[in-house]
Amino acid sequence: MRAAIQWLDDALGASTLVHEMTHFQFSEDGISSTDGRLKAFRPCDTHGIKALVPGSELRRILKATDKELTVSEEDNFVRLSAGRFKAKIPILDERAVWDTYEPEGWAPLPVNLVEAVRQVRPFVAEDATHLWAMGVVLSGNNVIATNNVCLASVPCELHGSPEIILPVWAVDFLLDRSNAKAWSGDSGRLAFKWEDGSWMTSVLIDDKFPANLVTMLEEFQGKEPPTKITEDFRAAYGTLAPLADSYIEFHAEHMSVQHKTATVEEGVGCAVPEGSEYTRWTVKHLDKVMQVATEWDPGSYPKPSAFKGPLVSGCIVGRT
Repeated sequence: MRAAIQWLDDALGASTLVHEMTHFQFSEDGISSTDGRLKAFRPCDTHGIKALVPGSELRRILKATDKELTVSEEDNFVRLSAGRFKAKIPILDERAVWDTYEPEGWAPLPVNLVEAVRQVRPFVAEDATHLWAMGVVLSGNNVIATNNVCLASVPCELHGSPEIILPVWAVDFLLDRSNAKAWSGDSGRLAFKWEDGSWMTSVLIDDKFPANLVTMLEEFQGKEPPTKITEDFRAAYGTLAPLADSYIEFHAEHMSVQHKTATVEEGVGCAVPEGSEYTRWTVKHLDKVMQVATEWDPGSYPKPSAFKGPLVSGCIVGRT
């Protein structure tokens, strides 16, 4: 039971104001929880208990002791005990449970879907300027993410799936738990199932990913960026980037950053457009590109600059 509660933890709401979103529901074959957006289920031995219990109380009790607990149901309480350690949690009214959805119609998960999602996850937007940027997009045969400065994709055979925008909370739940084997989608939800019978389902982002961004990605996927990211360049960038207040500038013969009143340089440069002295990039965005790319096209600045790695390709926009 302890392992099941830990596995479900991210599906439990944090607010104690809405109790039906902060509970664990015990059933004959396992335990489920929901935060109103995401619902998850984990099979386990529930010792014959069928009850709805407050989530925060149960989690706190389990963290207080690593002893093997005996669990029972008695007098509208779930009781937990181990030697001299005893606790009881009140059983809630099961009529409070509004989300009774359980996924069905499972199909095998596309072979590289989880890895594709993992590769583009760093490019998901951190703010809600555009809803369609607040998750990972499954479109055509691509897994896509954008933070409105970088646009990244990984090819993936999605077997004719309609466009889906999987929200970041569901993305992180999926990536934090290995060996998902199947998926299912209907009624504005997408679900994933693990080999032991556990599952998670989430509402989807109700928005449309811009078609022009898909077209742009397809154009960049067919290009080979002209500039290799050498070990010297990567090492010099790794030295300067942590010092930058915001931006890094690349000149033909060197790169530089500003740290408060100081200017710091490394004697490694890269291609700059004809007629330009330098190119400028936001470090927090370029960092994500440098983690996945082996080649890029800084010479196309200030237009979107293509990048490509073993799995991920896309583009990044510099700062003028």
